[in-house]
Amino acid sequence: MEHRLVYLLDVGQRRLQRWSQGRNAAGGVTSAQAGLLFFLGRNDGALISEAAAALDLGAPGMSGLADRTERAGLIERRPDDT
Repeated sequence: MEHRLVYLLDVGQRRLQRWSQGRNAAGGVTSAQAGLLFFLGRNDGALISEAAAALDLGAPGMSGLADRTERAGLIERRPDDT
């Protein structure tokens, strides 16, 4: 039973990834961008390091994600005033 569950989860994950990539090619947001937007929806004004920790990304990955999301016009970066 558990081998079948693992198999079905794997198949579902691959199908979801293909669907998500197809949406992105059609002008939608990536799943990583959606994750960032969900996080920022509840944590407006969060530091980039906080978003990286929430999304389990390293600094280079988070920087690239923030750059792409900003270029897409989905977020706006502001300097930290502290």
